[in-house]
Amino acid sequence: MYSFRDYCDMYLMYSRCNGNALRTAGEYARRPPDVNILRKLDDRLRNTGSVLPRANLHDTGRPRSGLTVAQVDAILHPAEETPEVSKRALARETTSSQSTVHRLLWSERLYPFRYTTVQGLKPDDYQKRVAFCEWLLQQQNTDNGFIAHIL
Repeated sequence: MYSFRDYCDMYLMYSRCNGNALRTAGEYARRPPDVNILRKLDDRLRNTGSVLPRANLHDTGRPRSGLTVAQVDAILHPAEETPEVSKRALARETTSSQSTVHRLLWSERLYPFRYTTVQGLKPDDYQKRVAFCEWLLQQQNTDNGFIAHIL
């Protein structure tokens, strides 16, 4: 397999030899390429504008994933409704592979995370906070240095 630099070197030598593939192959000192490689290289550069051999240089019109619009909606809707749903569960519900679900979620900038509740306020917390503040003020009134000892 040739590198990008090799392809460029080959094509430069090919152009110096006025498009003569036999002469180029004979003069290419480092690693003499086959005549057919030089002809394919010239054809590829003229047709695609690139010296690199890539099968997917141009859009073929075929979608990247085999998902239909309904399948995409079936994956994205639950992911947006309940963000803590796992890729594995989505794949199981939609009969898609986990990698397909993962690729789709990343393309929509939806990243997996685990929702963990660390702390939260409850309805009766307000009264407890008020009672604590009243107790703290009472302790400060009793002993002027009380808060200084705490902080």
